Amino acid sequence: MRAELFSRWQPKMNAFLFQPVDARAVAWLRIAFALALPFFFWSDYFIRPDPVPKPLVWVYEHVIQTFCYWLAVVALCVPLAFGWRSRLFGCLLFLMLVPLDFWCPGPVSRQVLLFSFLAFLCLRSDTVRVPWRIVDRSRLHSAGPVWPVRLIQLQLTLLYGGNAVAKSSASYLRGDVLMEYSISLTSFKLDMSGGVLELGPIAIPVALAAVGSALIEYFLATAFWFGRWKWIAAIVGIVFHWLLTFILTIFKLNFASIFLYLAFLLPLIPDDPAVGRPGSKIDPMN
Repeated sequence: MRAELFSRWQPKMNAFLFQPVDARAVAWLRIAFALALPFFFWSDYFIRPDPVPKPLVWVYEHVIQTFCYWLAVVALCVPLAFGWRSRLFGCLLFLMLVPLDFWCPGPVSRQVLLFSFLAFLCLRSDTVRVPWRIVDRSRLHSAGPVWPVRLIQLQLTLLYGGNAVAKSSASYLRGDVLMEYSISLTSFKLDMSGGVLELGPIAIPVALAAVGSALIEYFLATAFWFGRWKWIAAIVGIVFHWLLTFILTIFKLNFASIFLYLAFLLPLIPDDPAVGRPGSKIDPMN
């Protein structure tokens, strides 16, 4: 029974993890990373990391927390964008970005981007350097198996799913948590202690807002995996994060979450069923 079940699921798991990735779409994602990383790792919060050993404090103040360091990050993004030794310069860029994760409040967005970028570096993103010049798809090669993309996609699912599960408690769904947080946390912009969330002329009961936010995050955690729903999920997610900006300050996590939508929306997995057959140009084993 177990052997039969395993033989039934093995082809699906192989396809899920090792299906070849469209090199042209990966090139677009590479360019997106090169443009986005300088934005996400630039910050106006020049705050000394605490606690850190004194030698590291000096390094942060005189090296890492300088404009020249950020310019070096931008410089490394240039060869990455053009696909020139993208793994080499990508790894150097990753090592330079890691210390910036401890630079300012709200490091979650940076951690999300760092994990996604590290997974992306496992792809051969320089297989195609200039994606907009290729018109003959038969000339494309695979950028590798799809499992690094799955890691990025799963991270987005866990991000929304974890938030949704955390919001599923009775106290949160009643609105008690939101009302308390709105007066105790400085990140909240609105006072909801009266039981009402006021967005301009619209007044929403806090309990309804709490239930709605949990349901939306459950929806976003699952809908991206269904081809017919992913664009609807992207629109819902963008509107959801836009509304959150009126309620609380969460630094750049909104933008980081939306950026990860590219892992679902870009045509990274070819539709051609012949893709990946042995001997083809897009054989993942080549």
